[in-house]
Amino acid sequence: MPQLITEFTYNLEDLSIVDINESSLQLYLSPVYSLYQIALSKSPTGSLDYQLLICNLLFDKEDWVMEALEDFKDECVGEPNANELINYLCDLIGMKVNEFKIEIIGTVGVTSYNDGYLNGVQIRSTYIHEDHRGNKLSEKAYSYLANRFELVLSDIRQTANAATLWQNALSRKAIVSAYDTAEKKVLEIVSPDKNLNGRYWSITPMDKSKKDAYINAKEKYELGSSIDTVDCKIHIILTMENSKLN
Repeated sequence: MPQLITEFTYNLEDLSIVDINESSLQLYLSPVYSLYQIALSKSPTGSLDYQLLICNLLFDKEDWVMEALEDFKDECVGEPNANELINYLCDLIGMKVNEFKIEIIGTVGVTSYNDGYLNGVQIRSTYIHEDHRGNKLSEKAYSYLANRFELVLSDIRQTANAATLWQNALSRKAIVSAYDTAEKKVLEIVSPDKNLNGRYWSITPMDKSKKDAYINAKEKYELGSSIDTVDCKIHIILTMENSKLN
């Protein structure tokens, strides 16, 4: 599995909604009624092939608005889908989606991947502003990519939270596998309910001095894999395919 790294900072001010591909828009209303927009950027920066912009659509969350949304959910037969809730919200406050003020609060950068065996996109960077974490935005963004490109591959370097997302959250909604990029073979299916069979966790030689910190992170998040400080198998990544996505 990928090497654990510490969280990095990202300057979201360098991004612009002008770069959004309007035909790729997908809306998401969180459980606390924050309205988000996920879309491909027309002009990915640097060495990226594609870039997702995650935006917060701002509206006044007055008590009566929140209460009306709750009442609407209660009156629906079954759980209303996101589009129904968003349409109701727009009618409720008298605004169209394109009239909302937009702020960019996250981004996911990917590159194309094709090794002759697997074909998809590989995550290169993911950043969500700290004020919006806990709203499953990374999960929504990765699901968006899996639906669009069919296969998403992890980077070889991840934060502990990202590793937890892959093993415990994404694997409940999609097929997540451990994949050996050197041997070009799937090693096993990742399940949130059982430990992995192989010794996949990777630490590069320069990071061996941080072994205790890595072990503590692994135990804290119950990642279910052993740390391999001998072989340093940084060619093991995780893959996600959309076969189980809703």
